[in-house]
Amino acid sequence: MHQKEFYILAEELLQVRTAARNRSAISRAWLAAEHYGKKYLSHHFNFKVSQHRVHDALRATRHKDLAQLGFRLSDLYSQRIAADYRLEDRKAERPLFALDCVNEAKKIIDELNDLRAFSPEEQAEIVQYLRDWQLSRR
Repeated sequence: MHQKEFYILAEELLQVRTAARNRSAISRAWLAAEHYGKKYLSHHFNFKVSQHRVHDALRATRHKDLAQLGFRLSDLYSQRIAADYRLEDRKAERPLFALDCVNEAKKIIDELNDLRAFSPEEQAEIVQYLRDWQLSRR
């Protein structure tokens, strides 16, 4: 399965506006961005990261653009948690809020796609920061 399918599902869920579909769209959009980030780190830096830690790994790179995407993915993760587990929080049920979250996931994916060219020095530095971060978690 390709991670894009989660994003497509998120968009489809928004077509019929119900609380559950809006919440599910937020969750699926985050999952698409999460899987894409995981694949990105693996492909570009040969770095494997566990699910739900991609935002931390991106921030750990200390690369300005990657770290910023990590913060944004972390924010989206918080919205996903609220959508899936905090049923008393009605914000996730609002159609425009759900649409904003789905759009944010798409932007994160697109911006990761645009970040492909790293100098050998940048590449080595990022890999070292990722390894240091991984070691600090043990």
